Amino acid sequence: MHEDHPTPPPNYHRLLMVLPIPVMVMEADQTISFINPAFEKTFGWTLEEIRDRLLDFVPEDQLFKTATGKLSLIKNGELNNFETQRYTKDGRLLDVIYDGARIYDAGNRPSGLIITLKDITQRKRAESINQRLYQEIKSLNKAKDSIIDRLSHELQTPLAVIRASLHLLAASSAKVNTENTSRIVQRVEKNIKRLLDMQRQLNDIKANSPTLQDHMMTHLVEQCFDELENILFIEVGESVGRRIRQKIEKIYFPPQVDSQIIDLGPFVDTVLNKIKPAFAHRLLDLRTDLGDTATIRIPSAVLEKIVIGLTKNAVENTPDGGKIEISIKRQANIILFHICDTGVGITEENKQLLFKSYFTTRDVYTYSTRQPYDFNAGGNGFELLRLNIFSERYHFQIGLTSTRCPFIPTDKDMCPGNVSDCMHLQNANDCFRSGGTTFSIEFKAAL
Repeated sequence: MHEDHPTPPPNYHRLLMVLPIPVMVMEADQTISFINPAFEKTFGWTLEEIRDRLLDFVPEDQLFKTATGKLSLIKNGELNNFETQRYTKDGRLLDVIYDGARIYDAGNRPSGLIITLKDITQRKRAESINQRLYQEIKSLNKAKDSIIDRLSHELQTPLAVIRASLHLLAASSAKVNTENTSRIVQRVEKNIKRLLDMQRQLNDIKANSPTLQDHMMTHLVEQCFDELENILFIEVGESVGRRIRQKIEKIYFPPQVDSQIIDLGPFVDTVLNKIKPAFAHRLLDLRTDLGDTATIRIPSAVLEKIVIGLTKNAVENTPDGGKIEISIKRQANIILFHICDTGVGITEENKQLLFKSYFTTRDVYTYSTRQPYDFNAGGNGFELLRLNIFSERYHFQIGLTSTRCPFIPTDKDMCPGNVSDCMHLQNANDCFRSGGTTFSIEFKAAL
């Protein structure tokens, strides 16, 4: 070091040389007169390369912030915990904590600055990762609450209806009223079907992905069936209750099925014709383009659940007056199955959750008041999780693109359910352009 340069006090020179934090000394004209080995290791320059030079390693977006910090340092004689960024010799961008103090010459006149630049890049990255994980945990916690609320509601409501219906059936058994008895039995059958549908979906999830969460949901449903069996024993006798229990067990432990070679177009057409009566009351423009020859290998029962689940999802999320397009395209050895709707779309937060867990974007109490395929019916939350499990088991890819309608940006905002009733639209085309969802399934063609 030159004698006329500001230097750290001699007693501290050796200490600065062994400090693990980068240290540099700047003259009044901001040229560099000293750096320690930690500075050279962190930033890459040697003292010979930068002595008596201005070191241009401040990012452009940090220039104003740095100038403000230096003015504070010069005015107050020190600057502490100043977070900024600096470039290294090889162009890497580091996050640093800038601390500085004024240096005085032998005559006690200000002659320069001593500055430390602690590299906190790894810490900042860790903080960023932690923040992202925190947001994911918050989202997953929302999904967990949805699991508990909806599963509790879904299991409670059918049992309550079944219990009340069986009491009515018992009370009217002495009377000859076939119509009344038939109506009560229909109520029981409807709610048993809801439980069985839920169990089928749980079974698909359990059979293909035995996670702790799946076991938890299955255990709850098994408890529900135990309660149902007890009610049936009390109300209609042990033999009837045992037969229903056997039916549940048959569904709960279905035999394994082998994959088959299926021509996707005719299969989808058959499934759509099968379920169309269930949403014949909906005013939707359903269009299909199933012309491409496309054979795939998959169990037919699984493929039917995929087609029904995605179609049902599109119908329930598209208001009357909307459009749904179902198509099959072949690209070399890839078969693409698309279901595109002009529905309400999915929020960004919900898109992150749809395939990760039991989750539905609809309110917990919506489904019980609507029939399947009604607008905004909501479903019970298992369909898309089951679809994801199927994709892992049978090696197909799922794609999702969705735009949330800007007039109903959050889950709490409600679509009126009919394009003609929306006050924000001039015509139906405005609705078609405002939102919608496309699910894409990518199968490998059967060889």
